[in-house]
Amino acid sequence: MKRFTTRVRLHRRTLLVFMLALTLLGALLPGAALAAPSGEAAPSAINKPAEWGGGNCSTWYTVQFGDSLSSIAVRFGTTVNALMQANGIWNPNRVLVGQTLCIPGGWHPQPPPPPPSGDCAAWHWVRPGQTLSGIAAWYGVSPWALAQANGIYNWNLIYVGQKLCIPGGGGWHPQPPPPPCQPEPCGYPCGQPCPPPPPPPPPCQPQPCGYPCGQPCPPPPPPPPPCQPEPCGNPCGQPCPLPPPPPPPPPQPCQQPCQPCGQPCPQPPLYGAWNGEYYNNRDLAGSPTFVRQDPTIAFDWGTWGPGNGIGTNNFSVRWTKVEEFNGGNYRFWATVDDGVRIYVDGQLIIDFWRIGPATTVSCDYYLSPGPHTIKVEYFQAEGVAVMYMKYARL
Repeated sequence: MKRFTTRVRLHRRTLLVFMLALTLLGALLPGAALAAPSGEAAPSAINKPAEWGGGNCSTWYTVQFGDSLSSIAVRFGTTVNALMQANGIWNPNRVLVGQTLCIPGGWHPQPPPPPPSGDCAAWHWVRPGQTLSGIAAWYGVSPWALAQANGIYNWNLIYVGQKLCIPGGGGWHPQPPPPPCQPEPCGYPCGQPCPPPPPPPPPCQPQPCGYPCGQPCPPPPPPPPPCQPEPCGNPCGQPCPLPPPPPPPPPQPCQQPCQPCGQPCPQPPLYGAWNGEYYNNRDLAGSPTFVRQDPTIAFDWGTWGPGNGIGTNNFSVRWTKVEEFNGGNYRFWATVDDGVRIYVDGQLIIDFWRIGPATTVSCDYYLSPGPHTIKVEYFQAEGVAVMYMKYARL
């Protein structure tokens, strides 16, 4: 029972709220309609009702569908405030269809507009939201001709449902309606301009390595291995100093039984040692400055020279010896700065007679079993003097 009472109270409250909403909605609804009846002219004033008890009213007017208090005031040449005071209206937005309004004194009806002049190509009834210029543009005539044909003095004052003559003398044809607005090519809504297209890409340029456009360059070569210290302990890239030249041999007493003093005697070929003849010129010309036996040909004089009266540049040496060889192929090497020539039994096998830095040359030569004579000729022009020579069986 208690639950039923609660539901009844809830239904009552809901009904009361609904009725209150309807009352407020009726009070706020405007009194003017949206359109006048098709084909009817603007309503005219009516006579004073018999029940009116007094007041300064020039005429009376019955509200029609589509009227508003402001349009009635403009039509009768008065003001909205004067209409509200004369009729006791407190809300200017609320007038009712069929309501009789008092038009305050001082109003005189305007003369009716003259009938349409000329031939009318068509007739048009004014609809809500239309203007004189818009109607003229639709029918392809000028607003001035449309106003003249219908006796309209104020272009801004036309009524919904008003019948207008469209001038033209019978030669007018309605223009087709404009085509519906289509979306833009880029997909934007109608009327919204598309963004400008992006700029074209720049022309393709050749690759930095010289390859044509679009062909990738080859990968760069791998970096060089890290530099190692020199064998002598110097940092990487700093060359080791050259060893000091050997001291010159002590001078020998002048004993030349076969030649005058100062002119060396010819030496026979030696076994195992080299007979060295040293000349103070680069062409092995004349008599040698001195002669000595060298166990090996391995000299790095640098910029000192062999000494014993021979300068540091522009000298030459001829080494000769006889040695027993086993038969077979032998390889002869020479590292020289500047030039060298090597002979075997008078046969020239290495000819590297030139001026240049230290360079290694070699030659393979067949030797028969037995003794053979080896001759090495060397010259130094200028700079560093280097001469190494060796041979070995393959």
